[in-house]
Amino acid sequence: MAITVYTKAGCSSSRKAMQFFKENNIEFTQKDVSQEFMDFQQFQQVLSSYGEGTTVILTRNYVKLFEPNGELEDYTLKDIHGFLKDEFKGIKTPIITEYKYSRNNGNELIKNLIGYNEDEIRQFIPRYMKNREFEAVAERTKKYLYAI
Repeated sequence: MAITVYTKAGCSSSRKAMQFFKENNIEFTQKDVSQEFMDFQQFQQVLSSYGEGTTVILTRNYVKLFEPNGELEDYTLKDIHGFLKDEFKGIKTPIITEYKYSRNNGNELIKNLIGYNEDEIRQFIPRYMKNREFEAVAERTKKYLYAI
């Protein structure tokens, strides 16, 4: 499984996301959206998992650009992808994706998150790490209960 964090220079949410992965010793690849944005197929997969349309990936200022005339619906997904590749400042970051390789389907998107949310980002902690964390909490609880 491979985690990719799409970031933007000067974005505090991107810094928080990368800090989270570093502090938890979770391997990830960082990609700066100004240099390298996801391909169209990945873009489509990420958006389809949200069901909120393209506004979920646009910054508030860029949504406002399109809203007054309802112009956003006039563009195809391919048009918006092309626009964001050129106008990377309009992309809400971080965009965190995790792909799993399967022989039948190739790379398959299994998790993603747009923006930083300290509760939702925990979905990227591998199961074995969560189990260790749970076991440590259970052990501390047991010690506490026996001390009473």
